[in-house]
Amino acid sequence: MTKIAMIGAGSHFGPPLSMDILSRQPLQDCEIRLCDLHEERLERVRGFVQRTIEKYDLPAKVIATTDRRVALRGADFVTTFISVGGGAQYGFPFSAEMEIPRKYGVEQSVGDTVGVAAVFRFLRTAPIQHRMIREMETLCPDAVVLNHTNPMAMLSWLHLTDSSMRYTGLCHGVQGTTQRMARWIGVPYEEISFSAAGINHLSWIMEFRRGKEDLYPRLRELVENEEVRATEKVRLELLKHFGYFCTESSVHDSEYMPYFRRTPELLARFGLEPRQVPAQGRVWGSQGKVDAEGKPVPPVGTLPRLTGEYTPGIMEAVVTNVPYYVLRQRHEPRRPGIEPPGQLLRRGEVRGGCARPPLDALRGPAASPGGHLPDQHRRAGAIGAGRAAPRPRGGVPRLLPGSPRVGRAAAPQDPRDVRGALGGGEAPAPLVRRIAPRPATGDVRGLMPFPSPRPRPPAAAGGVDRA
Repeated sequence: MTKIAMIGAGSHFGPPLSMDILSRQPLQDCEIRLCDLHEERLERVRGFVQRTIEKYDLPAKVIATTDRRVALRGADFVTTFISVGGGAQYGFPFSAEMEIPRKYGVEQSVGDTVGVAAVFRFLRTAPIQHRMIREMETLCPDAVVLNHTNPMAMLSWLHLTDSSMRYTGLCHGVQGTTQRMARWIGVPYEEISFSAAGINHLSWIMEFRRGKEDLYPRLRELVENEEVRATEKVRLELLKHFGYFCTESSVHDSEYMPYFRRTPELLARFGLEPRQVPAQGRVWGSQGKVDAEGKPVPPVGTLPRLTGEYTPGIMEAVVTNVPYYVLRQRHEPRRPGIEPPGQLLRRGEVRGGCARPPLDALRGPAASPGGHLPDQHRRAGAIGAGRAAPRPRGGVPRLLPGSPRVGRAAAPQDPRDVRGALGGGEAPAPLVRRIAPRPATGDVRGLMPFPSPRPRPPAAAGGVDRA
C-alpha cells in the first residue's frame, strides 16, 4: 500500500489533491495521512476524504493526525503546503511583511517569491521546513518530497543543498497560464500542444500550437485587446518586447522584473493596485451546503477529479514506472480503442523549484528540459527569476545559523534595487538595513534561528525508524 503524507492538509490543497490521488487507479489502494495543527480543519478534510472513499467503495484508507512524526513514518511520498505563524495570504504575519516595506516605499503585490517580503517569509518558514526535512531523513529516507510551500526557490535551494531527500518543488503556473491562453483565443485546451522552459514562477511558453498551426500570431494580437489588457497589462507588455508569454500572473511578474514597480506612475499605468491584506481567510468547507431544515450537509467528493497539479501525476509515475511529462503537452488525436496519452509525454523529467531533474532522482543541477531558452529570455530570467532566492555569500545555507547580518544582506536582492541608478528614489540597500527584522528567539515574527546542520541520523533496519 502506497503511503502518502500530506503536511498542512487542512489547507485548500488537502481536499483537491486527495481527490486527484483517488481518481488514479494505481493510487486507489493508498493510505492518505493527513496532518495539520488545526484539529477542526483536519477533521473536516478527513471526513470529506473518508466519505468519498466509502461512496466509491475504494480500498484506500485515510488517517488524520496532528503528530507529524506519525504521518511521516514509513511514507512513500510527502507533500508539504504549510504556512508558518499565520495564513499564507491573510492576517499576521503576512500583513506585516507587506506593510513594513510599504512604509519605506517598497510596494509589493504578492511577496511570496522575491523581494523583502519573500525573504521575511523564508526566515519564518524555513526553520520549520528544515526541521521537517531532517525528520524525513530519519523516518522516511526513501520518500519522494513534493513541496508546494513558498518561497519555493529559496526553500528548494535549501533542501537541495542541505538534505539527502529526493525532492522537488511544484506550482501550477504552466498549467494555469496555458489554459488561460487557450481560452483567450477560443481553442479547446485538449487540442493544444505546448512546451515551456525556465524555472518555477518564471517560465516562458516557447511553443503553443494546435496541430501544425502556430498559435502565437493569434496571441500577439491580444497585445492591443482591451478586454485582455484589463488584467494582463504586464504579461502582454512582456510578450510585446520578448516575443513569448510567461507564466504566473501580471501581479506576480511585475515583482520579478525591474520594469513595472519603480514609481507610482508605473504602478498606475500597469494597473498594479496596492495589496490589501484581509484579516481573515476563507476556510475550506466552512460554507458548505445545508438541507431543507438548514442543517449542514457533510460534503463528499465526486470522482474522477483531476486538479491539473503535477504532484499526483508524479506519484503515479513513480508507482507505475510510466513516464509523466510536466513541461509539455502534446495533443494526439484519439484512435479507436486507444486512450489518449494526456500528459504522459517525455521520459524521466519533472518540474522543480530551482531544478527540473530526472524523475528517478528528483535532484540535481538547474536545467530547462522543456526546451531551449533563447538568450534574451535567459537574460530576462537573470533579471527576474534569478532573484527568486536571496544570495548572501555562500548561498541560502549560510542563513542556517540565523545570522541577522546575513539575513539583512539577503533582503536587498530585489528587482527594485535599480531604483537609485534610474533616479527612482532611495536605493534599497540602506533602506533595508533600517527595515530588516531584528532577531526574536523563538518568535516567528522575527529572524528565527535555524537549526544548525548536523550529521544525518542513521535509519533503523529497513531504512525506517520504527520508534
